[in-house]
Amino acid sequence: WQAVRGGAAGDPEAVAVRRANDERLEAVLTAAPLLLTPVTPNRPHGHEGPGDRYSTALTWAFNLSGHPAASVPAGFTGDGCPVGLQLVAARGADVSLLGMARAAENALPTVRP
Repeated sequence: WQAVRGGAAGDPEAVAVRRANDERLEAVLTAAPLLLTPVTPNRPHGHEGPGDRYSTALTWAFNLSGHPAASVPAGFTGDGCPVGLQLVAARGADVSLLGMARAAENALPTVRP
């Protein structure tokens, strides 16, 4: 992430990181039509901003690769913080991803804290 975010577009380290990221994601999404992950490994931050808890660990790869991704509400922690489920599909599968996101959202409980 740092190599890609902080470097110039043609920086060899950034190009290598993106290429490896794209190849790995292509292999995963060729084997399975849908990847499910939490949106973030951290608790949500407040309106004051992310502070030290900011994390793109589970989203940056798709932002860079161009794979369509969607986030749906997936419930709450024990103390009432929201949790999101991220769905990621193969490139070009935007429309089917939206259908899968709707199905996931409909299947998840609507319990509120």
